[in-house]
Amino acid sequence: EELEGEASAGTEVDKRRGPKAKSKDESVIRTVITFDKGGVWSYLKPPKVDSLGAKIDCPPDKCWLHLHGVTNFHNYAPFYSTENAVGIVMSTGNVGPYLRFEPDQVNTYLSRDGGLTWVEAHKGAYIYEFGDHGGLVLMANDIKKTKQVVFSWNEGQSWYDFELSEIPLEVDNIVTEPNATSTKFLLYGTRGDAGIMYHLDFEALGQPLCKGVWAAD
Repeated sequence: EELEGEASAGTEVDKRRGPKAKSKDESVIRTVITFDKGGVWSYLKPPKVDSLGAKIDCPPDKCWLHLHGVTNFHNYAPFYSTENAVGIVMSTGNVGPYLRFEPDQVNTYLSRDGGLTWVEAHKGAYIYEFGDHGGLVLMANDIKKTKQVVFSWNEGQSWYDFELSEIPLEVDNIVTEPNATSTKFLLYGTRGDAGIMYHLDFEALGQPLCKGVWAAD
């Protein structure tokens, strides 16, 4: 009911489709979402604060969250979810009147309720993967050389980082087994002309794991 109420209140999209609207500008991209199979579409609610705790200040009539997708991602990680991490969605994007592509404007966002509300997970564009039914989230910088990996074991409510190597690398992707229930990941990328791969095993941290492959307990 809450999801339906939020969707039905999203009338701003319809208001901008009136007969006085100008012809479509292909360079302006905005993200919309529906919770009733396409009946009503609304803009995404932006976070109230950023990942550093600072208030996000922008005009209410030009303040939405816009995400990079799979058809036009311009080297940024697109929105991502998996059926075994129920409600968890991550993406890169920005807050403002429309989608931005400048590297200094793109940040990484996370939703724990299927896209209804969002938080800024980290400054900058990151690549991400889920483990342990979404309880474990792992990410690394996707557009800059990095030495670090960032992870959370409470659905992004708190984050920790550790250093992979003293020498930075360009991260291409982070992968795990298809069910997203494992705590083991492969991170691969390049360092100069050489390909690099790391095997990351979080089981050694001793955190309690979800039980069941298809239904987490």
